Amino acid sequence: MMRFRTILALAATTAVALLAIGAGVASAHTVRFDSEVTIEYSADPSTFFGTVSSPRVGCVPRRLVTLYEEAPGADTALGSDRTNQEGDWRIPEPLGDGGIFYARVARRDMGGPGHDHICKAAKSDGLAIF
Repeated sequence: MMRFRTILALAATTAVALLAIGAGVASAHTVRFDSEVTIEYSADPSTFFGTVSSPRVGCVPRRLVTLYEEAPGADTALGSDRTNQEGDWRIPEPLGDGGIFYARVARRDMGGPGHDHICKAAKSDGLAIF
């Protein structure tokens, strides 16, 4: 009888441990959300602006947007801004001789270990201004 109780206790402990491990694995996940960034230009005053959007509301505010000018070799970063609550960004920048410009929004990881919600990075279309 003592052996039966020992086996029963060991089986119960093993079952509880397996359930705990399974529950941890089931709750761990990574979800990726698309992002989109637009770019426009206003000559008066000389300002680039646009919007970041995403199906995930948390992927819109406080995103880092960097303005680039296409250049031979590595493109040149001209400035950056963080989006407001609506996803709007604005970077004042004198044009100089003009060129092809684009905006890039950085990736954001909003989760913790084993529970990642990732806002994907995105690049706007090029905007040619001459």
